[in-house]
Amino acid sequence: MPQQASEQPEATKFIPEKVVFSWKAPTYAIRKKDRSFWVKLTAVVSLLGFIFFVAEGIMPVVLLVSVLFLFYVLSSVEPENAQYFITNKGINIANKKNSWEVFKCFRFVKKGNLDMLSLDIFALPGKIEIIINEKDKTKIENALTKYIPKDDAPQGRFDKASDWVSNKIS
Repeated sequence: MPQQASEQPEATKFIPEKVVFSWKAPTYAIRKKDRSFWVKLTAVVSLLGFIFFVAEGIMPVVLLVSVLFLFYVLSSVEPENAQYFITNKGINIANKKNSWEVFKCFRFVKKGNLDMLSLDIFALPGKIEIIINEKDKTKIENALTKYIPKDDAPQGRFDKASDWVSNKIS
């Protein structure tokens, strides 16, 4: 006689997602460029454009002007504010869920006058940086240390070089 349906396997327990901490911040850092910056950059691009025109023709000049225009647009468009959530299942960044398995560790860094949360991840690009408020730093640290380790290791050469380049560009 077949076994009765009264014996059911133990069901897996469903744990609902619970928000531990949340905040709103701009999606990226922007620093307004003054008029003298754009005049200098335009002069350099014009000189390079002339050299490229003499050497190769019009196409490199078109490429150079389009890159200058792209840089201008990207540096003048205001970032939108995004909602960030630290939950018991991961971090939601602008409505994209990232589980705790994605993250290696975290640290707080200062870039210019902004406080940022730097999250090392296993996938490319290797880290995610999120703008935070100074007053929320301890709350964020308390929420994150439950799930991933804090790493206060000094920056490597690559990190220092990328910070230097980003400070010069932005």
